[in-house]
Amino acid sequence: THKVIGQAVEKGDTTYCIMNVSNIREFQYGIAASSDMLWDYTDFDTEKFEKKWFNKYYGKHAGRFHAGRFHAGRVAEAYETYFNSFALTEDGRTLALMDGQTRSAGLGILNGMKKQIKDPTAYAAEQKRKREESAERKWGSTALGDMRVGYSEREAQLAAVRRQKVGFAKADALSAEILPVLQDHEKTFFQNNFVSHVKIMLGLETWLENMILAQEAVDKAQLKSAAKYLESALKALDLVDEGKKLNVQTDKWQHWYRGDRKMNLGAVRQSTGETLELIR
Repeated sequence: THKVIGQAVEKGDTTYCIMNVSNIREFQYGIAASSDMLWDYTDFDTEKFEKKWFNKYYGKHAGRFHAGRFHAGRVAEAYETYFNSFALTEDGRTLALMDGQTRSAGLGILNGMKKQIKDPTAYAAEQKRKREESAERKWGSTALGDMRVGYSEREAQLAAVRRQKVGFAKADALSAEILPVLQDHEKTFFQNNFVSHVKIMLGLETWLENMILAQEAVDKAQLKSAAKYLESALKALDLVDEGKKLNVQTDKWQHWYRGDRKMNLGAVRQSTGETLELIR
């Protein structure tokens, strides 16, 4: 964001800026940072912004874990651990495994497995066509598609998913240590603004990891193993639901919109279950 805004400033396009901020309640950290950049890009300082923002919402718990001891708190460390965990594409140009990208990658694998089981001959022909894709078309699908998953080989994709998952698991563990020491208002904000996202992403990465492993098993005609991986994938979606519930547990936000219009996670669960039944 800082780089993009900087490019606009360099070109002199500073009359106004329209931002798509998604669900405001859940994305206050990024929205606040972007707002400060837009208000005064030249004087924006990341370290000063972080100190101001964390102190505003978490007070004395806003500090970092240092030298193996619990000092002023670990909230900033938890946020940093989470955001630093996101994997990049192979060319290092953009994020590769955000929520929508993870969902698309997994659904693509599910659709492939369904075709492979129902009509192996047609599936093999389709895979051959994909391998013979022209260099020009491949350039278009990679250079122009910022929302691509961005891994040419399954092994590289699986490794990236696992690295990201490890980082999310660390952030989740940190949040479990932080929650008991927060005041009630801090705890509610932390759950809405951070913990819910960590659990949703951790569940999605675990789901995708099992999608990849199931595909490998199907390729080897190991259908019992594939079924076990798909069962684990369905279980991982329970963690996504747990994260979603954190956003609607208080009276004020009960039954409030949970972001499903974009992600349609119900369809993700349904497709995973359908593939499992097909394999069984």
